[in-house]
Amino acid sequence: MQTFSKGHARVAELVDALVSKTSEVTLVPVRPRPRVQTLAGNRQGFFNLMIYYVYILYSRKTSAFYKGQTRDVHSRLDRHNQGKEDYTSKGRPWTLLWYCSKESRSGSLALEKKLKNLSRKRLISFMQKYEEGIAGPDEMVLLDHLSGC
Repeated sequence: MQTFSKGHARVAELVDALVSKTSEVTLVPVRPRPRVQTLAGNRQGFFNLMIYYVYILYSRKTSAFYKGQTRDVHSRLDRHNQGKEDYTSKGRPWTLLWYCSKESRSGSLALEKKLKNLSRKRLISFMQKYEEGIAGPDEMVLLDHLSGC
C-alpha cells in the first residue's frame, strides 16, 4: 500500500468513494486561493510582486487631464466615471489615455508627482514619447488632435 500526504490521501479517498459508488465521503466546497504573483527573492526566499499603475485620464467635457496611481486601472477608471471621486466628478466621462506599470508604490508615486508638475504641452509630449503606454488607437488619434498634429 502506498503512503500519501494529507492532500493526496483525501484525493485517493474521494476517488475510491467514486469508484465504489458509496456515499460515505461528503464533498466540502473549497474556496480558491487568491493568486499571488511571486518572484525569486534574495536568500530569504520569495516575495510578493505588487504591481502599481500610473495613469492619465482625459475629460472632453472640461478639456482637462487627471493623473493618478492605483493597483487596478480599470476599476479606478470606473470609480472616476461613476462620480465616486469628488475631484473628477465634474469631468465625466473620463477616457483612459495612457498608463504604465511600476513594481513599487514609491515608484508609482514618484512618477505621478513628476507628471502632475508637467505643463499640458509637456504632458502630451511625454505620452507621445512613451507611446507604448497609450491605451489604444482611438486614444492615439485623440492625443495627435490635442497636440495639434
